[in-house]
Amino acid sequence: MAKRLRTFLVLLSCLHLCAGVEGVLQIVAWSRMLVDYSAQVGLAEGASMTFDGKHPCRMCNALAKSRKRQAEEKKEQPDVSPLKLVSSEFVAPGITEAPIPRLIDLPVLGFVPRQKGSSLHGKSPPVPPPRGLRA
Repeated sequence: MAKRLRTFLVLLSCLHLCAGVEGVLQIVAWSRMLVDYSAQVGLAEGASMTFDGKHPCRMCNALAKSRKRQAEEKKEQPDVSPLKLVSSEFVAPGITEAPIPRLIDLPVLGFVPRQKGSSLHGKSPPVPPPRGLRA
């Protein structure tokens, strides 16, 4: 049950990121158009008529109007970048520059040199085997 819920939520998230409900409605419209046009003139010609843009259905026209309206609403809204919004909310009015952060001296990590004559191959495992590996 939890796996189905996770799968449903992932698919719902992907749907929202890709195109949302309008994307699903467009796919439904194309599917209906493909079935209708294919029944009238055959599959190849029906597919061509579906995707050429010259033969839209009522649902396609409604989706196009919705997209156009959303684009106009987006143009009307002022373009405020998140940085300007945050800086206007949290930075005092007279401050225009932030100080350059100081670099912290990090310790240099070295490596342990390999001893002469030591090899990872050719050694037998420890006897008896470690407790964690016993069956």
